[in-house]
Parts: sequence; structure tokens; C-alpha cells
Amino acid sequence: MDMDSRLFGVTESPDTKDLVAALAKAQQEFKAIKKSGENTFAGFRYPTFSDMAVATYPALNKHGLVMQWQEGSIGGREVLVGRLRHSSGQWVASTCPVYFPVRKGEVQEDGQGLEIGNAYARKTILLQLTGAWLEGSEPEVEQDHTSKAVDELTTPAPESTEPKPQHFNKLAARLKAVRSIPAEVEKTFVEAEALAQSGELTADELARLTRTFGALRRKGVTNAHG
Repeated sequence: MDMDSRLFGVTESPDTKDLVAALAKAQQEFKAIKKSGENTFAGFRYPTFSDMAVATYPALNKHGLVMQWQEGSIGGREVLVGRLRHSSGQWVASTCPVYFPVRKGEVQEDGQGLEIGNAYARKTILLQLTGAWLEGSEPEVEQDHTSKAVDELTTPAPESTEPKPQHFNKLAARLKAVRSIPAEVEKTFVEAEALAQSGELTADELARLTRTFGALRRKGVTNAHG
């Protein structure tokens, strides 16, 4: 696995000037990422990787940018490395742990489980590296200041579509409380991933939970498999 660091997180080539310039142009042509997937059990919609690719890949490719994916392992843990490359040779990369789904209380460590874990990691990395956004959280369009002020005075404020910080706080508090109960730790992470898929938890918030409590999850998986 070609990496310039063994640490989780974002790494980059020594110079990224041309890549950043190209990405800035590509972002202007991004489309909002639709949520065509549906979790009927939990009752929410989420973006599939296909939704993300449709919204971002055409603009990225047009401006000399391409996403590349590599599977590997760090410290015995499955990881996915996503690298955004530019035609100049410049690149930025992010490494994300691959979490296997839980079925009926057991970790699904088979081919299908790996595919599901990789799909979620791909979506997380793509959002981080490209700055793409989900439908319902599009960047604001500049308005005339006068008309905007009138609108703010006469129009009721819409319900915010931004992720709510209390989700993160509640999940963090729960993980602290159940840190000695592997099944509850795993259940809490599954809920966090579902909230991230629905857009109610940001990728950064999920990453913070993973950095802080991920060791508890890995410990639980190790204990469960002897």
C-alpha cells in the first residue's frame, strides 16, 4: 500500500497548489448528492456511493482529478485508502478504518461484510477529500443584502438541516458509559454510522468518535472471536 505515513488521517504530496486550483473549479460544478438509498427498518434515506459518484466524478474528471482506492491493513486492522490525484502528479489521501456490519449480534466478517464496510469507508473519504455536500445542505446562494434582510424579517426560519451536535454528545456519553460492554459499544457505533449515512452526524464527528472510542470496538471484536 503506497502511503507517505502510517498514521490514520489525511496525507498529501509536498505540493498541492495545482490540485487545489483544479478542485476549486470542480466544486463549482458539483451537484448536490441525492439520497436514493432507504433504510426501511430505521426509517431514513441515505446516499449510495453511486449517488456520490454521479454528483462529483464528472466535474472531477473534467478538471484532471481522479479518485483511486486501495485496500490494506494497519496494525492488523482493515483500512481503505482513498487518494484524490491530479494530472500534475499532486495528490491528497485519507485512510479510513473498515468496520464490518453486525448481524443478529455478531460481526459479519465475510465477503459481504467487507463489501459493506468498504462502501461506507469510500463514502466517508469521498466527502472529506472533495468537499461535496448532501442534498438538503447545499451551499447558500448569494442574495441581494436588502431583499435578504426583508426575507429574514418576514419569513419564518426553516428547520435547520445541519447535523445536530447533540447526536455527537449523546453518542460520546453513551460510549463512555458502556465502554466495558462490547455489544453495547458495537450497537452505539452502528447507530452512529446510520446517523452519518442520513446526514444527521458529520463525517468529522464520526471520525472523532472513532479516534476516541475505536479501540473499545476493536477490543470487543477481538474478545468475541477469541
